[in-house]
Parts: sequence; structure tokens; C-alpha cells
Amino acid sequence: MTLHAVSSAFYLGAYETCIEEAEDIEELSEAMQIERDCFVYRSKIALGNAQVSRGTARRGDRPGARARGSTAFAGPPPGARARGSLGRIPGAPRRGRAYPGRYPRETPRAPPARPPARTPPLPPSRAQEVLSGPSGIPDEAPTAVLAVRLLAQYKGVPSMREAVVEEVRSWMEDPACQGNPTVQLVAGIVHCSEGNWGDALKACRGGATMEQHAVSVQAYLGMERVDKAAEEVARMEAKDDDHLLTQLCVAWVGLESGGRKVQEAAYIFQELGDRFLWSAQLHVWRAVAKMRMGKFDDADEFLQVGPGAARRGVGARGARALASPLRRRSPSRGADLADRTPPSSPRQPLPSPPS
Repeated sequence: MTLHAVSSAFYLGAYETCIEEAEDIEELSEAMQIERDCFVYRSKIALGNAQVSRGTARRGDRPGARARGSTAFAGPPPGARARGSLGRIPGAPRRGRAYPGRYPRETPRAPPARPPARTPPLPPSRAQEVLSGPSGIPDEAPTAVLAVRLLAQYKGVPSMREAVVEEVRSWMEDPACQGNPTVQLVAGIVHCSEGNWGDALKACRGGATMEQHAVSVQAYLGMERVDKAAEEVARMEAKDDDHLLTQLCVAWVGLESGGRKVQEAAYIFQELGDRFLWSAQLHVWRAVAKMRMGKFDDADEFLQVGPGAARRGVGARGARALASPLRRRSPSRGADLADRTPPSSPRQPLPSPPS
């Protein structure tokens, strides 16, 4: 039993299909169960479900540090309100009840002192969802799954991103986490999202998995070093030239290289869609290739395929916004502008595409 169908759907951005495929797989080894759970949680993150996260990222709260009695990733104590919730201060006037210029006759009690926060407070609308979601990742989960929880906190709660970045750095300094491929991958994804290309390359420099190679390719493309990205793709082809991520990286580098390689990238996207499945993200990549070729009518057609896919797509609206002003220009001028405009979708860190 393998996870080929699960991983293929995830890499193509078909996150709902990935979750459905994972539910049908049974009798897996412990290592493959962890890998399957990581794909499922990352798919939920890409679909905007931040409930896979439970707890907050704190400096030094690495998996190996919990044995010292710390409260790493622990939620609020029973009966306590989530940090940032709108609780009523004792003695304060109730909402909707006015007093003539002063508090009621009884002396209002001062609000209780709040200890200094170690991490940025959660937004009120997201605190309970993130801290105690029904599908939350428990503290006892394997290290790889806890790394995915950090990714959920980064994607789901913007106010926590700075804390998550610092936590990722501390994990990468911990010898117990340095050799974990999923921790390295999450670190690369987070640093790519922050534009820290050097840190992303450092996190994935071992290239233990094809996903780490793919993150390195996107980091090089973010640095506008197409030559280095091509060298990374050559290493992927030496390992497995038929791997789905290898084909995607060949296409992404082709989009940045221009010329005939853009046409080759369009062929690759077409072949992958016919071979596996057509996801909204794959339609976006193919549309970007058509825009780079100056075929904006074709690009617009691809972006309108399937109303359900468009709702679940990542970057489709941005790609259409890019196509609209260019398609009104002359064919030669539009093609020139499209060739000089870096496509946004292929540069996003995996897994967004895929997230």
C-alpha cells in the first residue's frame, strides 16, 4: 500500500481529493500513517481550515522540551477565556445600558492584572477556533505532525506569523529536529512565504525528499536565479525524472526561462492534467503558460473551467487580473509584457502550490 494517489492529488492542488483518497487507505505502517496524516492536515490548511492547530507557538516549545514540565502548546486552563476574548469587566456598565456621565453608585472593581503575554494575542474571532478546534492536533502527536501544526498557525493566524518564524528557527537549531524531513520542509515553506530565500535553501539543502528539492527550486526562482533552479531540477531528474514534482519543477523553470520552454511547460501541464486529474491550480498554471505565450483568450478560458474548481482554486483571481489588462494590448506588445511579467503562482512555496 502506497500514498501515490494521496500525494499526487496534493501536489496538483486537488486538496479535497487528497483527503478523500487518504480516508480510503488502511493497513499502513506507522511511518506511512504519519505521512498520510501530514498530507491530510496540509490539505485542510490549504482549504482554509485552521482548526488543525491547537495551542500557540512559544519560543523554546520544541517537541523535546515538553518533558521538563513546560506547558508547550497548551490551551487555556479549564473555565478560562481564550486570550483576546471579549469578556465583561466586573463593575463596568453593561452594553446597551447608559449611566448619566458616571459609573453606578457602587464602586467599580479594577480589572484583574494580566501577566505579560509571551506571544502575540490571538484575534478574538480566531482564538477559540485555533486553540480548541474539534480536529486539532494534540500535543502528543509525532514531531512531523507538530511541525504541520506550526504551518497551520502561520497560515491561519496572521498575528502569529512572527512568533511561528522564530519558533521554526529554534526547531532548526535543535539536534532532535534537524534530521526530520517534515520539519525541514515546513521551515522551507515558512521561509519562502516570508521571502527569506537563503533560510529556505538552508533548511532544504539536504534534499532528503523531492518536496525539499521543489521548495529549493521555488526559492531560487524567487531569487531570480533561473540557472540555479535548473541545476536543482537536474538533480531531481537524476533521482526520478518521472516524478510528479520533477515534472512540475521542469514546467516552473520553463515558465521563467521563456522562449520555447514556455510551450514545453504548457505541454507538461496538459499532460499532467490528462494523466492524473484537472485541478483548479493546474488550470491556473496552464493559464499562466498561455499568458506568457500571449494567448490571453485561451488563458481566460482555462480560468473559467468548472465553477466548483474556480471556488477552490488558489490564485485564479490573481491570474485573471493579470490577463485582463494585457489582453487589451496589441498581440506583440502583450506578449512582450507577459514574457517580462513573472507569474505569481509558480513562485509560491509548496504546498501553495500546493499548500
